[in-house]
Amino acid sequence: MQRTWSAWLTLVVLSPLVGASAHAADLERAAFMADDFFVLWRSGEGATVTWRGLPLLRANPSELIVHRAWEDVYYRSNQGEQTATLARDEDGAALTIRDQSEQFRWEKRIIARPGGRLRVEYEYELLEPARAELQVLFGVGRPWLHESDYRVVIAGQERTGELSEPESGRTDPWSGATEQMFATDYGTLTTTADRGLNLLCQPSASSLWWAQALERGTVYRVGIDFAIEPGPAGETGLALSGLEWAHRARDGVATFSLAMAQRAGGPERVSVQARAVGGGEAGTSVEVALADEPRSVRCSAPVAGRGERNLELVIADAASGEELITLGPLDVEADPYLRVMPRLSLYTHEREGELLVRVAEDLPVEGLSVLVDMPGRAPQRSVVTAHDMRVPLDLTGLQAGDTEVRCQLLTGNDVLAAETTRLRSAAPQANEVKIDHASGGLIADGLPFIPFGFYTYFPLREGVMDGEVVRGFTLFSPYHRGPHDAEELAQIREYMDHCAAIGMRVNYHLMWANRSELTDEQWQSLRTEVEAFRDHPALLSWYIADEPAADRVAILEQVYALVSELDPHHPVTIVFYRGGAHARRFERCLDIVMGDPYPIPHNSVTYVSRMSDELVAAYDGRKPLWIVPQAFGGNEWWRREPTAPEQRVMTYLALVHEARGIQYFIRSPRISFPKSPIMWAECGALALETAELTPALTSAEPRPQVTCEPESVHVAAFRDAGMVTVLAVNTRNEPQALTVRLPGIEWSGEAEVVFEDRTVAIDGGVIAEPIDAYDTRVYRLPVGPLPEDDLAIDPANLTINPSWEYIPSAGTPSGCYADIGPGATAFVDARLARHGRHCLRMVLPDEDATVHLRPFPFPVEAGRTYRVSIWGRALQPGVTLRLALGQFGEESFELSGEWREHALEVTPDADASRAGLALSLETPGTAWLDLLQVVPVAEQ
Repeated sequence: MQRTWSAWLTLVVLSPLVGASAHAADLERAAFMADDFFVLWRSGEGATVTWRGLPLLRANPSELIVHRAWEDVYYRSNQGEQTATLARDEDGAALTIRDQSEQFRWEKRIIARPGGRLRVEYEYELLEPARAELQVLFGVGRPWLHESDYRVVIAGQERTGELSEPESGRTDPWSGATEQMFATDYGTLTTTADRGLNLLCQPSASSLWWAQALERGTVYRVGIDFAIEPGPAGETGLALSGLEWAHRARDGVATFSLAMAQRAGGPERVSVQARAVGGGEAGTSVEVALADEPRSVRCSAPVAGRGERNLELVIADAASGEELITLGPLDVEADPYLRVMPRLSLYTHEREGELLVRVAEDLPVEGLSVLVDMPGRAPQRSVVTAHDMRVPLDLTGLQAGDTEVRCQLLTGNDVLAAETTRLRSAAPQANEVKIDHASGGLIADGLPFIPFGFYTYFPLREGVMDGEVVRGFTLFSPYHRGPHDAEELAQIREYMDHCAAIGMRVNYHLMWANRSELTDEQWQSLRTEVEAFRDHPALLSWYIADEPAADRVAILEQVYALVSELDPHHPVTIVFYRGGAHARRFERCLDIVMGDPYPIPHNSVTYVSRMSDELVAAYDGRKPLWIVPQAFGGNEWWRREPTAPEQRVMTYLALVHEARGIQYFIRSPRISFPKSPIMWAECGALALETAELTPALTSAEPRPQVTCEPESVHVAAFRDAGMVTVLAVNTRNEPQALTVRLPGIEWSGEAEVVFEDRTVAIDGGVIAEPIDAYDTRVYRLPVGPLPEDDLAIDPANLTINPSWEYIPSAGTPSGCYADIGPGATAFVDARLARHGRHCLRMVLPDEDATVHLRPFPFPVEAGRTYRVSIWGRALQPGVTLRLALGQFGEESFELSGEWREHALEVTPDADASRAGLALSLETPGTAWLDLLQVVPVAEQ
């Protein structure tokens, strides 16, 4: 039928910014439908164009890069603050995107026209330096290139042939083409450009690109025209218009409306369904009968949780079920009034539990209450007093497996919102690992735990465990393939046994199960491997995929289901590099999300914080985050390793931005990956610093507000047992003047600068001092109230640093000499103490090893009696501690799982000006020791 201009163009309503006045407003996202084109754009992510649901142009966040020999990168479009305007006139609809930095400015226009015509225009100018190079790259949809007949014009010469995207790797069919034509069953795509374009072919990810030299002061312009002639596979028989949806969903449901008309030969009835891109959340399919005139249809999909969701509309022939058009991704911000989750990922021996209840920040809490309904118990109603609160749960008699808990947010007796969550319960197990969702940290051996370690190659290099555990590393993750036979499983068990002995935990690789499908034999191998190691004391978690592609969601859901069924006591992890939208597709495949940002040398260190924020937001904080910092370089894209300061900044950025696990990629000793002993030594220092910060980072107390000037210094604050700990990270390679403010904390006094053995004056919760280039600061403020201690150091005590509270070097016990053999360790532990806030942790891996401490000596008198005492506890039964006072007396004590004081009285038979204490473990295991004192016994 004849189409008028008003019917041809439809503005899509995304938010209050996009509407009748869209042409005048600066937008951060926009979309429009014009004839068969659908254009979607979002700041920092780029623009996507589809034609009749087929991908035409794919977004590339780094579409424009300005650099000098790739050593100095001056601008990346994904790091800018782009805005856009959307307008229409008699020539069509135009989306104009623009950005400007100190070095570069650019503008891009996407103009859609009737009859399958699209034009893209670029205008750009180098502002600083005098000369640089530009790369522009954007994706082209597979339907137009794969198995196509092509005709190209390069330097006036015509070439023809057949083209296919490769199954792996990349090909570069040509460069400098001013005209290109591709013919497939979908139709013929023709491009003409003002300058020559290059074609890069990759599996399902081909791109057009060009590079050119830029000079300051010159304005460059490039125009590219796209024209489509439909082919038989591109005929859908549908005409679409009037797509609308609300960008923000408050009740957990995203609703869409769309008008459709029938073209010649089109279907009489179609079904429309809204679903998550890549699978997952999906709504009910809605059918509509078509006619020549447009008819409206509405459909919806659930959007559980909070955060950005990418959905799509799938239109199918109702009679045959054939999918005709897919529109998307259509982004929706899920922002429900109520969010609920159990505090722990698993309950075993606990008699009481907690629900974490979060009410939307823009919803006043006055007059609200929460009703919790749990099977076998009377409904429990609690008044809402804060936007984040905890509701206690009685877990007495909780059955193993999943228990459904329904939570309603009430205003009076009216239900404002509702959400259902599940509690998981299992029988207690000695090596169980739980996620504390209040902090994102883990609970292992009954203690808060932030895993800090590295990947490594398999078979293992000599010293890769014993040489690294003494640096403070606690996490080990070898790349062993599979499936494994009995001999290979025995080799894995050998290193697992040693990890358990030295106190390291393993993120166990099951990556071999990440396949397009598994045979029955492979499923049995997976079952056998999980059953072989699920009870092992070194096991921390299962690692089932490394940067999986989107087509692996279904198989990984099955792998996750089996692993979780066989072993509910350990979480499952997957690592991603493609960002939050991609990672969210795997929501039902994992318990812990990992990200591996590798920015050095071509990107900013803040790539780590951006990826961290994106992954946290993708899962609404419901999945803990671990980060894989870059510890390699020298080949491929990464021309060098990070420096030690860069590594420090990247690791602290991860911690500041919610990461509660660090697993460096990669460690291959002695000098391999990394080559730099300075940088790897910094990683060890960071391991010990993170261990000291674990109580703050895993604290479940409400976090204080904190701000910082300048903004290039990232900060986070934590409250734990009367202490406020502030982390600050300078992301610039130059010193800066630092001002940290803690609103609501009016405390003044001397605060500890942790790891630097100094203090700084705090005035009304404000910290002001310089911070070095690529450096970090940790401040500890005793704002109170501080917990009372039932023990005290005797005024007559002769030992130095008796409770290991003075720690000038992170993790290192001060005031003693040490004799520590391979694999053994002696570190200060901040997670538990019998007195103060620290104790000493000693690990003896086997009877042939040594862990022996000798506190600094002191004088004793002949004939005088001294009481030598220490508090101790052990992880395993039967661990024996030997305590001696020089040659004058000694005794061995068997430690239990609870704190107990152990003491002996010694009467020297001679004067000694330098009598020495000695502490050592006589049997393998892990022990914690505290409050070591030597006190003269008062004469009767």
